[in-house]
Amino acid sequence: MMGSPDAHQIDGPGGAHPLTSKVAIVSPSEQTEVEVDYLFLQVAPETGAISDAQNCGNMFAAVGPFA
Repeated sequence: MMGSPDAHQIDGPGGAHPLTSKVAIVSPSEQTEVEVDYLFLQVAPETGAISDAQNCGNMFAAVGPFA
């Protein structure tokens, strides 16, 4: 989806830079007291590795308006 690993990422968004190679997955929550679940993934353009070890405040701030 992101075109990684590819230094140019010509077949996906991101521009081959870690600051723009991010994914936010938002889905309805199965918990009754929670509206949505949010998962942030960082894509490494040089290797294609995907990590959920970090977070992104800008992506997180968009979850509420999106939901």
